[in-house]
Amino acid sequence: MLRTLFSYGAGEGLAKGLNIALILLLPLLVNVESYAVIALAIIIEQVLFSIFLFGQNTAILRFYSRF
Repeated sequence: MLRTLFSYGAGEGLAKGLNIALILLLPLLVNVESYAVIALAIIIEQVLFSIFLFGQNTAILRFYSRF
């Protein structure tokens, strides 16, 4: 069980690290107008992701040991 928990944690950590790298590197690679469009798309995606998941992504981690 500890191995499974570690794999979920490593996956989340990697995803967050890549998001931070994207935020830092993207302004250097694209112009201002393109960055604004990309940022708006990411914001919309994150809001919709939160609304439609209803907390199911964290429920898997909480109740994994019961199944």
